[in-house]
Amino acid sequence: MKYLPLLNGVKPLPPVSWNHWFLFDNRISESILKAQADGAAAAGVEYFCIDSGWYDGGFWRGTGNWTIDKNKFPQGLGPIDDYVTRAVQWLCICCAPQDVGYHRGCGSARDRLHDT
Repeated sequence: MKYLPLLNGVKPLPPVSWNHWFLFDNRISESILKAQADGAAAAGVEYFCIDSGWYDGGFWRGTGNWTIDKNKFPQGLGPIDDYVTRAVQWLCICCAPQDVGYHRGCGSARDRLHDT
C-alpha cells in the first residue's frame, strides 16, 4: 500500500464493512437487518451495506427499480437508517444507478429518487 499516505505517522487500516448479500441475498427484512446491525456494531463494523433486495422485484428482476419493497419494509428504509446509524457509523444502500430503467416498468431515475 505505497500509495496510501500516513495518518499521524501511521498507515491507516482499511474500513471494516458488512454486506448482507453474501449471507441473505434477497431474503432480508427489517428485523433481520436490525439483528445483523447489532452484531456488526459489536464487531466494530464501520460500514453496514444493504445490497440488492430492498427494492421491488429483488435482484436481478428488480435491479434499477428504486421502489422500496413494502412487503419487506412496510415503513420504508427510514427505520433501518435510524437503527443502523445509531449502532454502526455508516449505512450504505446499493441502488445500481447504471441499471435504472433497464428492466421494463422500472421507470426513470427522476421518478424513483423520492422513494429512497
